[in-house]
Amino acid sequence: MNNISWSNTLPMVIVVIVIMLIYNVLRRFIFDKLRVVKWSKWVVLAIAILLGLLNGYIGNKFNPTSLPYYVCLGVFIISIFTFFDLMGWGRKSYAPKANKKDDIVIRPKAKPNRVKNRNKDNNN
Repeated sequence: MNNISWSNTLPMVIVVIVIMLIYNVLRRFIFDKLRVVKWSKWVVLAIAILLGLLNGYIGNKFNPTSLPYYVCLGVFIISIFTFFDLMGWGRKSYAPKANKKDDIVIRPKAKPNRVKNRNKDNNN
């Protein structure tokens, strides 16, 4: 418990909040407008894996409290979140209904002439 301090925890919390804000802005204005093809999600995953390896390399080269470390960490997390969005894991899933026949409601056809004919029958 001696290693946990505000000087280590506070920058990480701030970085997480900033990464989430940046990702939400990117998703709303950029990622939703991109055309998705079948292979693009796997390209994003490959880029995320490469960025994760690069982040591990930079983590050894630089101090974990330095700016390049946090930038690579942010890009890695944003690419992972983008892959999850492309896979559809972040969306609500709706299970298909078991019986489609129960959803069909048969309604009688409206017959407007029936009212006209009833009035004629009552007058005669």
